Amino acid sequence: MDDVLSKYKEFKHRLLFLLEMQEPFLDPMITGTKNTTCEDASNMHLEK
Repeated sequence: MDDVLSKYKEFKHRLLFLLEMQEPFLDPMITGTKNTTCEDASNMHLEK
């Protein structure tokens, strides 16, 4: 059980590290996607 827990913690730390390294690239994509989606939805609503 301890072996599984240690592997889980190691994997979690590696994943968090990778996410932190990619954060500067992911933030603009996520906010851009949200803004584009909202703008597209409002434009589509206005066109009808």
